[in-house]
Amino acid sequence: MSVTAIHRHAIDLLFATITLEIGDRGRLCSFLFGRPGSSLHQRRMGIEIYFNDPEMIRAVLHVRKQGPLYLRTLPIESIRNALIIFITENFWYLADECLGQRFSGLV
Repeated sequence: MSVTAIHRHAIDLLFATITLEIGDRGRLCSFLFGRPGSSLHQRRMGIEIYFNDPEMIRAVLHVRKQGPLYLRTLPIESIRNALIIFITENFWYLADECLGQRFSGLV
């Protein structure tokens, strides 16, 4: 499957939800990460990130509208959880960006 402008926009919206700062309108997510496909005991790096709720809703609504038809029947919370799982499972690929200049709220 090729990456289209719609996919890129969805990913950009999802990246915009991530911050390293505690906000009053967000959700904390703490997890261990490592190379993709590694077992849980091999994930040795941990991080706490926050998802900005208003930005997450924008990403969820975009994915719901532009994605497969079945997503339109799912509750927003189910899609939100799937997007958070996507980020945590693929964080190995995002770590350099997240800890670099891409995201707001750098420590």
